[in-house]
Amino acid sequence: MRTKIKQAVIFVLAMAGILSLSGCINDYDNLLEFISAEWRWWNILLAILLVLLIIFTVLLIDTLLRSGKRLVEKVIVQTHSSDEKLEDAINKVTEETLHRSILEMDAKYNDCKIPLGKSFDFSIDEIDQYIASKKNFEKVEASGKKPTSYKIKDGKSFTLLIDLGNGKYKITLKCGPAYGAKLMEHFKDAVSVSKFPYGFIWFSVSNEIKEPSLELIKQLIDISYEIAKIGH
Repeated sequence: MRTKIKQAVIFVLAMAGILSLSGCINDYDNLLEFISAEWRWWNILLAILLVLLIIFTVLLIDTLLRSGKRLVEKVIVQTHSSDEKLEDAINKVTEETLHRSILEMDAKYNDCKIPLGKSFDFSIDEIDQYIASKKNFEKVEASGKKPTSYKIKDGKSFTLLIDLGNGKYKITLKCGPAYGAKLMEHFKDAVSVSKFPYGFIWFSVSNEIKEPSLELIKQLIDISYEIAKIGH
């Protein structure tokens, strides 16, 4: 179908070129008189070359469009493949961190290794103190409603913490998408996909509606820290 359209376009452009040339001879009774009068064969040759140039231009544009489309498709495939590899790597780091955890797991959530919640009455300072126990990190404090950022030195951020006042907070961390999806399923009011920073590995935990446990926060900090250590 596409080939037929291309052929039709070439034919139309060629005819347009020929018809435009025919306008030059409307003062003559016929083509032979036109040729013998003022035109010479090199004029005819020039006209033919002009038509061929139009056809060549159309073919060139079509080739460039096809090449551009193939390039875009190749980039999309490579990007998709790269995203899958990144997702697999981060899911692996998440699983390894959960496996090394010394926290007691809740029997209700053995399928996704959610820690047993024991501490529900805690302050934002306790979160800050736990992050401060990590090695090779730096804290970038912000004023107002902007989050305080915790990051690996000369590396990636792994925690964003906002003090909402009145004992309320929001903490944004990284974890494997598979684990994050399970957390959202079990803690619909507390865990959600992060809107900022946006990305498939960023999740937010908030106690504005339902109080998550300190154990869960610690586990997520551990996971996020390990993900940042490998450069993500």
